[in-house]
Amino acid sequence: MSRMGKNFLVVSVFACAALMASTFAQVVINEIHYNPLGTDGTVLLEFIELHNRGASAADISNWRLTFGTLPYVFPAAVSIPAGGYVVVAEDPASLQATTGFVTPYTWTGLGVGLSNGGELITLQDAAQVEQDSVLYDDVGPWPAGSGPGQPDDGGSSIELLNPALDNSNGGSWRASTVVNGTPGAQNSVFSNAPSVQNESPTRGTAVASLGTVSVTFSTSVDGVTAGALTVGGSPATSLSCPSCVAGAGAGPYSFSGYVAPAAGSVTIVLTGAGIVAGAVPFGGDSWTVSTGIVAVINELHYHPLDPDATPSSWRFLTQAASRSICRVGRSPRGSQAPCPAVRS
Repeated sequence: MSRMGKNFLVVSVFACAALMASTFAQVVINEIHYNPLGTDGTVLLEFIELHNRGASAADISNWRLTFGTLPYVFPAAVSIPAGGYVVVAEDPASLQATTGFVTPYTWTGLGVGLSNGGELITLQDAAQVEQDSVLYDDVGPWPAGSGPGQPDDGGSSIELLNPALDNSNGGSWRASTVVNGTPGAQNSVFSNAPSVQNESPTRGTAVASLGTVSVTFSTSVDGVTAGALTVGGSPATSLSCPSCVAGAGAGPYSFSGYVAPAAGSVTIVLTGAGIVAGAVPFGGDSWTVSTGIVAVINELHYHPLDPDATPSSWRFLTQAASRSICRVGRSPRGSQAPCPAVRS
């Protein structure tokens, strides 16, 4: 179950300071191995990797790495050299036996572990000022899937494509190409090439129809053409980018004019042919979405007998691209509007 609670303080100065800390952080969360292949509690290979992307050493003595309820606190006299890495592991002995990497830092004894469904990881300095945070997930746009080579019990970690990218954006991450990731080393997916940072509809999601696909790159690119994107094998014939100048920009680029796909899973492919950022070519990308989905899980009865409330159920409805939730029954804390009729 994801632990996603976060307190927000609505003070402009504080918000700006937090944004600056995240944007210009020298030390960033660079790799997360949250659901290794195997049984939780038996396979102890979870880890979080920090990377110093700065040009000088970073003193992280008494810094806090928090996920779940209790923080891991680094001891005194811990420093990350410029371009270097520090790894905090679930069980250093297991990690060393499996990957060969040695780390003295472990959260064993804190009674916590990384959530298989995604959660917030926060890095604070010794004064408890946030330096970086990542709210990872196991659904798109984050790398997802449980098959071989995937991060959710498929053997892979999730890695930043480049430590200069926004690590709060799921599009900046990929599943490692190495089983159990690359703790303490450059990520297996590292690239200086431009990448897709955002796409709409988001990869892995479901929509009622697919008339337009929108793509935003990690940096300004040139050479994007309508036919570079195909939907279910059908090339787009129309392209627009209002924010682009002389045909160049990060986007968003909106593609349309392809043959409308049939209901079901559809593969979208963006080829790298001709798309460059300076002299660095885009390597291409592909993802899937589901179309024609107008209803999903319709009803849950998860707590049939409650001494403090009338037995009730939850009904979920998805129509077009929106979702609604309503409750059937009443409780002492109040009532909600009845669910609409469900048509078969």
